Parts: sequence; C-alpha cells; structure tokens
Amino acid sequence: MWSNEKIEKQREYFKEQRTTKMGKFTEFTVRTYYCIYKSCALNNKQYCLGSDASSYKINKIIYEGFYGGVPDHDNKNVIDDCKKKLKEMGYIKFKKENNVWLIYVIKNLDFLLPGEHEFYIEKFGIEHEIQFF
Repeated sequence: MWSNEKIEKQREYFKEQRTTKMGKFTEFTVRTYYCIYKSCALNNKQYCLGSDASSYKINKIIYEGFYGGVPDHDNKNVIDDCKKKLKEMGYIKFKKENNVWLIYVIKNLDFLLPGEHEFYIEKFGIEHEIQFF
C-alpha cells in the first residue's frame, strides 16, 4: 500500500478528474470498483471471488460508452492497472484462501463528487450496499 501522502495526491488527482469530466482512466477505475462492489453485494459480503470480477468479465461494463465498446488498446492491462490503483490506495485488497483469490472491498471511494456513489449504485443495479466493519 502507498504512503498516506501518495494516496492523498492520487485521491486529489482523481477528484479533479471527476470535477472536470476528464480522464478516462479515472472513470475506468470507478467502474472497476463498482463491478467489484456489485459482485460482493450480490453475496451480501465484503468480498467476492476474484473470478467474479475478472478483467474478461467486467470488460464490457468498464468500456460502455467508450471507443464504441471496443477498446483501441490492451484493455486487460488497463483494468488490471485500475485494480492495482484501488489496492494501493486501500479501497480493495486481494487475499488467497483455500487456493482461491478473493477481492475484499475495504471502503467506499472518497474522491467521488456528491451524488456519484448513489448514481453508480443505481447504474450497476446494486440492491444491497456493503456494510463496512
């Protein structure tokens, strides 16, 4: 995980990107987070199987409305990079249990603009929000 200073700098960058409606990577990161969040919420847990949020499975959701739905780059690496950023910033973590990779959602994104969390909850059809302990 990154230092608090580096996390804060990245959080401010993402927040600025949300404010100016710039930065596809920031949007891809948010969508990646909510794909993972939805997989966890479907199980009423704070974690999901890593395979439930694999880059292959969430690809169409991440790129909806961009590039005509067909990315012009190596989309798997972009989604993996989004997951890495989310992990380094402390929003998710990966843990291997019984030879199965799990993804834990640790906290809500705190760089979203007012109302965006609710927007994504509705957009992704998330019926139960995750309770953080």
